[in-house]
Amino acid sequence: MTKIKGRRLKRFLGLKRKSYEGGIDVITPSRISGWVFGYNKIFDKVQLKVDKDVLAETKVNIPRSDVMQYLGINLDLGFDLFIPRNIDINSLKKIPFLVAISSDSKKEIILKKFKYSKRETTENIKTILKSGILGLDGFVEGFNYNGDIYGWAGSSIDDTPLNIWMHCNNDYPIIVNCEKWKPGLDRYKIKNTYSGFEVKTANLSSLWSKQEIFFSFDREGKYKLPTSTKLTMCEIKREEEDLKKNNIKQEIVNLTEKDSIVSKYNKETITLGIEKQWEEVNKQKILLDNLEKIINKEESSIKYKLLNIFKKKSS
Repeated sequence: MTKIKGRRLKRFLGLKRKSYEGGIDVITPSRISGWVFGYNKIFDKVQLKVDKDVLAETKVNIPRSDVMQYLGINLDLGFDLFIPRNIDINSLKKIPFLVAISSDSKKEIILKKFKYSKRETTENIKTILKSGILGLDGFVEGFNYNGDIYGWAGSSIDDTPLNIWMHCNNDYPIIVNCEKWKPGLDRYKIKNTYSGFEVKTANLSSLWSKQEIFFSFDREGKYKLPTSTKLTMCEIKREEEDLKKNNIKQEIVNLTEKDSIVSKYNKETITLGIEKQWEEVNKQKILLDNLEKIINKEESSIKYKLLNIFKKKSS
């Protein structure tokens, strides 16, 4: 029997060697990041396209130690493609996609997000491009040594601090302020260095105990912050009195912004109703002060008239 070797054997068995490795790690309203490596071609640039139109382009030249270790080669194979904010929304009736292009421009491959299909990836990109929040970026880094959750979220448009939302299936979302110092964000073109956040898990109610959580730029949870790992909360135990107290605080989040102010990391909630009560008290105080002035004025007038009458009778 004739031996079939090498490529002929792979072809005979229905096996085909990969022409490339890589894909998309992160898709945010600010950027698309990932890596790509070609076995037979050098892919040196990545383009965001709609049909034949190029919306954005970047080079494949960012060092990725994890990729070097995975492939066993010393090449800079990463990319960060920043999404332009002046995209014509009407042109997005067609499907956007990300392609890696070989250095000789003869080969293009469509990149997909890891663990997603190409269709899911293109839908993800299209949703982001139509989101109305282009320029926002962030990343949830995980749990620190204290068991608290940390990461960052900021804007490449201005230096206004962001508020993001933490979600689980068992409770209302919690607002999180991003105002901690975080170095290294210039790589992502973030304007404000103070864009880090840290959630003190000890302040959460037991409703979050053992819950899988995620963070988003919006309260509805549609535009999620990326993370490198699944986030599952540890067991949280609370006394009954503390549990009721925390439940009241978290239910306030469901009110409109006009009716409540939610403080940092769910520690306390101050309702505007108290401010309105104080406003009414101040109004009553001003009214009483005015009445007192009128009464004093009337008393002075009456005393003056009586004095004149007394003087006339005396004379």
